[in-house]
Amino acid sequence: MRYQITLQAPERHTHFYFDGSRQALAELIDTLENADVRLQLSTQTPNFIEHLPLLLALEEENCAALDHSHLGPLLVWDRKDLAAIREVAYAHGALCVLPPNMVPPALLQALANAQALISSSKTQIQGPAVHTRRRYRKGEQVRLAEDRVVQVVRGIVRCTSVHPDGSEVLIGFYGEKDILMPHHAHTCYVEMTAHTSLLVEVESWSTAATSPEFYSRLKERICQMESWSSMQARASIESRLLGIIQVLSHKFGIPHPRGTLLEIKLTHDLLASAIGANRTTVTRIIGNLKRQGDIAVEKTQQHGELILLPGYQLHRH
Repeated sequence: MRYQITLQAPERHTHFYFDGSRQALAELIDTLENADVRLQLSTQTPNFIEHLPLLLALEEENCAALDHSHLGPLLVWDRKDLAAIREVAYAHGALCVLPPNMVPPALLQALANAQALISSSKTQIQGPAVHTRRRYRKGEQVRLAEDRVVQVVRGIVRCTSVHPDGSEVLIGFYGEKDILMPHHAHTCYVEMTAHTSLLVEVESWSTAATSPEFYSRLKERICQMESWSSMQARASIESRLLGIIQVLSHKFGIPHPRGTLLEIKLTHDLLASAIGANRTTVTRIIGNLKRQGDIAVEKTQQHGELILLPGYQLHRH
């Protein structure tokens, strides 16, 4: 039996099909009821076909179940964690394979990726423009199809990886002139969120690659990622935190009479997720860094309290 499911979240509604055993359906409902979503369920006759994502729950390698007449993206829930299921699923064009211990953030992100592909396909049928500009409110997620590239015109984007166990890790901030791409990994999902109000240009890969500045910006993006990763790999939590702040200063720092001021709002929760610590630990470390004179706090009218690196000079190319 195929079911049409509607998830009613605070910000948006998500529609998709579910196909699987009664036990799998019961587990799905139980998982989603523990999240901040409401679920509506209805059955559909076999000849009812619509461009919606299909979540197919498999407990064994079943090629027959994958040979479906479905027009939308396919998501597979590998309920037994079998390599054979993953192999067959991807061979049949699955967008992603979710693990047995699926958590709501992973499912919601996978459905968002699938919906982005559907929207992109509709746009392509209508004949897309060379590029489009989009605005996002603070806190709104930036969702892209796989063949799209975002170039930030104004504002800041926050990137966070969401793992199957529900844990989140801050992996970077990006601002003006940075380029961003969707990340549809099989082991985690990278969310792009508007950290501030945001204006971006969305282009296809083929269009973006014709820009003379594209490859230099791509190189800069890789260098930013490597710098961030190297700071996260430092031995002590204190050196990781200070290193992340210094990396951010190269992108978002401005000269200040006492050093370099970071024009980006950083909460203790965000810093904790970047260095693999809890909020209490970050608060304690920031207190130590202040006493040592490594960082200070500057009150501003526009952004409130911002981090200051005393005596730290910017060296931008």
